[in-house]
Amino acid sequence: KDKLKKLLKEAEEKKNRINELKKSEKGKEMAIAEAYEDAMAAAEGKAKTSGTKGLKMALKKREKAKKKSAREWNKRATEQKTKEREKQEKREKNLQRKKDGKAGLKPEGDGDNGGGEAAKKRNRMGKYGVKVREALDKEFDSSKKPETKE
Repeated sequence: KDKLKKLLKEAEEKKNRINELKKSEKGKEMAIAEAYEDAMAAAEGKAKTSGTKGLKMALKKREKAKKKSAREWNKRATEQKTKEREKQEKREKNLQRKKDGKAGLKPEGDGDNGGGEAAKKRNRMGKYGVKVREALDKEFDSSKKPETKE
């Protein structure tokens, strides 16, 4: 399953075997032959898997990447949970306001749509709003009734 660990184990076993072979005269020749085979394989462009140093570095790099990925994933998960919790709190707050009958009321003067003059301007008619309403009110004022002849 874990190719790098397997290759590292095989490379260490090979290194130990070569060290044991170097103790005898016949073993030295075998060690030289293996070194020659490795050199020929490298010259042909085949992947070198006998070096323990490179395999250890690759294994360490992979483990470090796994830890970093896990850290980032945990960070994302906690951020998502906090956002979810905030949304739920906001929802509960809004439901409570609606239950209390205050859902339509906005606090005055807090932000762009908070209230104050902006709230007054929202209650307007048509494109020209208040100007048209004032003109209509002047034209059809109830106090200025036309005189009737009787």
